[in-house]
Amino acid sequence: MKKQILTLILASTVIHAQVAEPKNPVAGDDKAPAAGKLEDISAQPIPDKPAAGKVHGRAFKVEKATLKQGRLDLWQGGGTAPHLEKFGIQISQKKDENLSGQTFTVKLTEDTGIIVILSYSGENGEPMGNRFFMGEQYTMKLEFGTAKEGKIPGKIHLRLLDEAGSFVVGTFEAEIK
Repeated sequence: MKKQILTLILASTVIHAQVAEPKNPVAGDDKAPAAGKLEDISAQPIPDKPAAGKVHGRAFKVEKATLKQGRLDLWQGGGTAPHLEKFGIQISQKKDENLSGQTFTVKLTEDTGIIVILSYSGENGEPMGNRFFMGEQYTMKLEFGTAKEGKIPGKIHLRLLDEAGSFVVGTFEAEIK
């Protein structure tokens, strides 16, 4: 009898936990989407908070942002393996393109030519990993403000279709190199 009661309590707890977890997080939510599922975030507003999210299942906070030759890099960590996490977004192949005031929106059904590179530190001394995401493998909204004094402000909401539900959402200021 005690075993049956314990089983019922455990089953009830599991069901409650499954119901309590939202299946489709709202814009800016710090929860990763379910593996293999993404919602189109292109029309959602980007929250005014420092950019953060998850990289390969681990918490991520933008500590440094750079824009060089059409590529935006959002970094966390010291910049060398094995302590580095990064979202790299190859926006343009034009070296001197002015991105001030531009917005880039990628819906789930589009291939815009923008490539996203997810870099993450290895676990237990393993080498650093890189994954490339192209059209229909992510959804993104990226807005740039006006560049001045070698910096450009921006906002991003990026969600990748990976098993860990990697994402970044919020504001940043990138150094133009």
